[in-house]
Amino acid sequence: MTNFEYLTKRLDGIGVNDSDIELLLLRGELDGNDPVNIDYCERVLYKYFSIVIKVLVEKVNEGGYSMERSLKALNEFYVRLTKELFGKF
Repeated sequence: MTNFEYLTKRLDGIGVNDSDIELLLLRGELDGNDPVNIDYCERVLYKYFSIVIKVLVEKVNEGGYSMERSLKALNEFYVRLTKELFGKF
């Protein structure tokens, strides 16, 4: 599995697209094609969470379909990520 594939799977289901993952890789100075470095990918995700949060707070209205993401759920994701990386929080 590559860094790109790991981040894609890690963020699957919350609306983060390939271009956002490319931004995470760029900001974290990771090569998307390199074998996955899970710890470093998680730290990049934590450090540059602003890239992820921008997607999650957007409202999407399209053809009668509306989607709004829960900030409470987003906060829980971030808190758990922090605990995974740094232990007690």
